[in-house]
Amino acid sequence: MLKKAPGFIDNPLHKIVITPSNTTAKVSYEGHVIAMSSHLLILDEAGLSKVVYIPVKDIKMSLLAENQHKTYCPYKGHASYWSLMLEKKTIENLAWGYKSPFLECESLINHLAFYQNKVEIELIG
Repeated sequence: MLKKAPGFIDNPLHKIVITPSNTTAKVSYEGHVIAMSSHLLILDEAGLSKVVYIPVKDIKMSLLAENQHKTYCPYKGHASYWSLMLEKKTIENLAWGYKSPFLECESLINHLAFYQNKVEIELIG
């Protein structure tokens, strides 16, 4: 059972809006396509840039490996991180996701986001 986010108790005016989008996103790194999806979630959080979340089913998870890095957000929950594993190169902490987010962000389950400074995210349409 998901818990309510403690961040909203301390700061009830903080806004997080998660909107489905049928825009297509292509995520790549140096020509390697990592993900392609038209089932996006756009997270718009007060004071931060918008973040595109992509369903795990549309990501080439065979290219990613979950690592030990973790972070915590009082609004979304505990984030897990994935590294890109290429034949001759590893890019650490390329993507993150919330396996058990707080109730207010439960739609993020089974979605990952990618750091825009580590990959190319092309939005089509």
